[in-house]
Amino acid sequence: MIIILYISAAVAAAALIYLAVSAVRFKRNTKPDIKKINGTAASMQTSVEEIKTETQLLSQKQKELQEDFLTKKTAMQTTAAEVKGTPHVLKMLWNAGKSDI
Repeated sequence: MIIILYISAAVAAAALIYLAVSAVRFKRNTKPDIKKINGTAASMQTSVEEIKTETQLLSQKQKELQEDFLTKKTAMQTTAAEVKGTPHVLKMLWNAGKSDI
């Protein structure tokens, strides 16, 4: 009976040793892959940060362009309104000139 107990303990110890060796091998084999994945993740993070910066710059440029467009639109509308009123002013001047004669 004691022999069976010792054999069972030896098998359990061998299984634990095999488990530890397998775990160390697994860690050693996956270490380069994990480094590669971490490097790729860092590169992607850098790219994401660059894209965020570009997005902010583009948004700022878009806002500036919209403001510029609005300013120019207002100036054109003001000019167009003045041009539309020019015939009336010329007519008044013409009539004022005729009445002076």
